Amino acid sequence: MNLLQNSAVRCDIERQIITINLLSFLGPDPESIHPLIELMQSDPYNFAVYIRNEMYFEMGTPLQKRGCTNADLQNDIEVFRLKRASRQGNIFLTLPLRLPKAVSVESYVLHAIKRRLDLPIFNPWADTTSKLIVACGVALSQRGQLIAYDQKASLADHCWQVLDDLETSPCATSLPNNELKDILIVMKRNSDVRFENINKQLSDMRAHLAVIANQQNQILIMLASNKEGSVGYCEETAEIDPDDGQQVLISQLHDNISLGFSNSSHHSHEAPPMERTPIEQPAKFD
Repeated sequence: MNLLQNSAVRCDIERQIITINLLSFLGPDPESIHPLIELMQSDPYNFAVYIRNEMYFEMGTPLQKRGCTNADLQNDIEVFRLKRASRQGNIFLTLPLRLPKAVSVESYVLHAIKRRLDLPIFNPWADTTSKLIVACGVALSQRGQLIAYDQKASLADHCWQVLDDLETSPCATSLPNNELKDILIVMKRNSDVRFENINKQLSDMRAHLAVIANQQNQILIMLASNKEGSVGYCEETAEIDPDDGQQVLISQLHDNISLGFSNSSHHSHEAPPMERTPIEQPAKFD
């Protein structure tokens, strides 16, 4: 089966083309390649959102509640097309859609663009996708260009259009973009804060799961003890609640724990750890 027939694959490629076009609006120079590659590798899917947000901030436009879907980002591109001029002072133009006659290979296209623009990209055969996206964004920014998404084309085929245009009409040497250095520092800081929050949530969730696992083990021990000590085995062994003396069914306790686990998956960073309760001797039925 052709991978491009998979809707999820097409959605990912569309996101990659959106990222390339947003990079073109950002106006990176060759010196910005390594920080951009590092940022993209840390969060490939949301990298486009980071760029979009920073450009609105640079324009002095409130973010309000802007979406993060491909359609939302494509609408943002149309806004930037109208409001942002290229580094050359012209409006952004979209390259005519033209696909290669043969299937393109990402590493080959990346190596060719790197050589054509003398980009400081090392080992184009490792982490090729991230490097190719950033390299194409740099190439397009030097010309004030964008590329159109075609659902029948792979990422390599889309980037081949950039390479073909470079070989047909070589561009002038890119000027350094000093303002972008400050923007990249802010983007890196925001990305680091986001991942610190994620790590804290994961740590809280692991602690919560450990408490739940311990209580489930206690239930199994109580069930086994009841089975060995009783003539007749009761499926729902009763436990005396130490707080009010009422009996609590083991199955009910298990359901409550399962419900707590379900809720913790949505609010893991808010739920306090469950306290451990001493194991009570199960009531025996004569």
